[in-house]
Amino acid sequence: MEEANRVRQSATKHYASGAPIWVEDDRWNLHKRENISRFCMQWVQIPTAGMHVLNAGSGSHFYDWLPEQTINMDRFWLQAGKLPRAVAADIESLPFRSASFDVVICVGSVLNYASAMEAIAELSRVLKPGGLLILHYETSDSAEHVGTSRWKRPAAPLGTVNNGKSDMIWIYSRSFIRRILKQFHITIDQEQGFHIASAALLRLGMSQDRAARAASADNYLRFASSLADDIILAGRKS
Repeated sequence: MEEANRVRQSATKHYASGAPIWVEDDRWNLHKRENISRFCMQWVQIPTAGMHVLNAGSGSHFYDWLPEQTINMDRFWLQAGKLPRAVAADIESLPFRSASFDVVICVGSVLNYASAMEAIAELSRVLKPGGLLILHYETSDSAEHVGTSRWKRPAAPLGTVNNGKSDMIWIYSRSFIRRILKQFHITIDQEQGFHIASAALLRLGMSQDRAARAASADNYLRFASSLADDIILAGRKS
């Protein structure tokens, strides 16, 4: 419980003021944003006219690949309130009826500030049968954690750096997230990892900013994606 509170307090420290979630001179997070956008564009290009879309944990950043009718929801009003169709709510207790959305998107490490079990349960609850879930998270399977007590743990607290500032998040193993998705009737259609070489460099003691320069090698290291720092996936609810 103490660790969960520290994670929530860290999220409040970073985001409650409405500060940008993506900082342009942060190489690590820019690579993350680019990969998230590239992946999401593949899936959101599916015709969405008339569909109900939820961006869960929106922050204040406008993604140009999101449909116009998207509901933008964030825990902090000073984040979501900068976007159209804004709602302030907690991802672990969504204020929407069951089976309300055709598409639910939760990206930008939002899951890492929450209980994965409670958050995925809610994301699945509000998703219609046959609906699409796009989910991104940081994983304990990462090369960054090899040889530590965190490696491949289902859930582990992590002190890290975010936009150059200290942060506290949860990291989750792939197998743990897959089990939760299966429990809530989500079948994965595509899964992709990124920050592969850069994660290994972090493990070797390199700073996040310097390690991020190796992120461009991801395209050549797909065979090693099991050691990626970040996972993004698309799945359907049965």
